[in-house]
Amino acid sequence: MTWGEGGSPSGVVLDPSAAHLDILSPCENKGFTAGEHDDVSRSWLLGVSEQTRIILGEELLRIQEALGQTIFFITHNIQEAILLPDRMIVLSARPGKIKAVVPVDFLRPRDCTLLASDRFTELVGEVWSVLREESLKGFEQVEGAGEEESDA
Repeated sequence: MTWGEGGSPSGVVLDPSAAHLDILSPCENKGFTAGEHDDVSRSWLLGVSEQTRIILGEELLRIQEALGQTIFFITHNIQEAILLPDRMIVLSARPGKIKAVVPVDFLRPRDCTLLASDRFTELVGEVWSVLREESLKGFEQVEGAGEEESDA
C-alpha cells in the first residue's frame, strides 16, 4: 500500500467476479482509487476466455509495475490468484475469515511462463487443498439452508 496526499492510502481494488457491479465506488470513498487505469478494471468482464484472462493478467502485472502501487485483486481463479500477487489471502466459507496466507515467491517481472513451472503447480495444490475444504463447507451451508426453507 502506498500513501497518497494527506496520509491517505492509495491503491487499486479490482474485483472481476463483481464486474457487473460498480465495485470501485465504495472503495474510492475509503481512499482507494483506480485512477487513470479505471478502464482496465471496468473492462475485466465476467466470462472471458482463459486465454484472454491470462493476457489481461499480464497487462495487470505491467500496470502494477508501472504504477508501483498495491493492487487488491479479488478472484475465484486459483491460477490468477497465484500468478498475480506476492501474497495470497485465502478466505474461509461464510462468514469469510482469513483461512490462510500463502506467500508467492516468484520474482518480478512475471509473465505467463510461470504457469508451466513445478513451483506453480505446487502452489496450485497447496491452495486447492485449503479451498476444497472450504468449498465443501460452503456446500453444506447451502444444503442446510435449503432444508430449513423446506421445513418452513
